[in-house]
Amino acid sequence: MVVAAKILQFFTRVPSHSCTTLYRTCIYSHIAYHALIIMKYRSRTELASNILEAANGGATKTKIMYRAFLSYAQLKEYLTMLTQNGLMAHDVEGEMYRTTSNGIKFLESSRQLGALFTPVSSENRLT
Repeated sequence: MVVAAKILQFFTRVPSHSCTTLYRTCIYSHIAYHALIIMKYRSRTELASNILEAANGGATKTKIMYRAFLSYAQLKEYLTMLTQNGLMAHDVEGEMYRTTSNGIKFLESSRQLGALFTPVSSENRLT
């Protein structure tokens, strides 16, 4: 009962807009948590595809890192590899990374390959 009273006091002192912020934070963290569970074990190809998708149209290191759910160490390793292989271009002046035409071809190929691994319902199977 004492804990409930303290919680009630806390919420009565908090400005009204912070409840919305708290709610949004809770929702966003919930979504991120489930996205990370789904992506718990990703292959190198999946990681590269996620980075290329995040950088499509141009993005900074920070945006790529958050969109692809990567650590900074992983990001550095993959950006170097993707840039050396011509799948990404790095604009030094603006610190922007962009997916090249070869990178887009790689993305399309990886999507097609991923589509082959999706489960097919028993009605659509050929026996």
